[in-house]
Amino acid sequence: MISVPSKKKFGPLQALERNPDAEICIVLLHGFGANANDLYPLSDIPLSPQFRWIFPEAPHQVQIGPGMFGRTWFPFDLSIIEEAINQKDFHRFYEEYRDAIQSSADGIKDMLKALQVPAAQLILGGFSHGAILSTHICLNMEESLLAINLFSGSYVKEYHWDEVAFNQRGMPFFQSHGKSDPLLPFEMAKELYNCLDSGGLNGEFVAFDGGHEIPLPALNAWQTFLNRLISE
Repeated sequence: MISVPSKKKFGPLQALERNPDAEICIVLLHGFGANANDLYPLSDIPLSPQFRWIFPEAPHQVQIGPGMFGRTWFPFDLSIIEEAINQKDFHRFYEEYRDAIQSSADGIKDMLKALQVPAAQLILGGFSHGAILSTHICLNMEESLLAINLFSGSYVKEYHWDEVAFNQRGMPFFQSHGKSDPLLPFEMAKELYNCLDSGGLNGEFVAFDGGHEIPLPALNAWQTFLNRLISE
């Protein structure tokens, strides 16, 4: 079992860190209702050389069940997200919380600056809503990162990513998504891939038989992607 360290503060956010002296840094944002510990086991993936890993924790607490609490990148009305999930239509949600999502993205960007890692040595990514935030941040940055990793993300037409994707032409990305994802439809994941691919980013899309998760086939493909990225 991986020993989880104490959290450190980087800019406005608390985060778990592993291998702090490694040159290449990968930052992974957890999804709604999870916390910094959720994706930490991914740092045990065999890589050569090792990466510096950062797992930020969302700043807001949210109740996810009776006596159960998780974290969210911004507070919102749970009934709206439940409606979006049931109808498989997130347009109202992303429109209503546009400012909140941008504020959350700005806080994550401040954390990235606090890491003091050159853009060419930094990988940003996440799971679910963490992947959506990562996409929004990366496509609107002035500098290109080393890569972006998107587990179970989604396309958000309200944010006009198609208009800015070309600014990151050539940036590698890894994307995975379950064909039976009940939360973020597979069709929207394909829309995201098409958006990035049409913008000139250099990506890999791994579709798997499953739902809203990161299964072993996706992890194996991701490991290959990261090792290839290092060697190149």
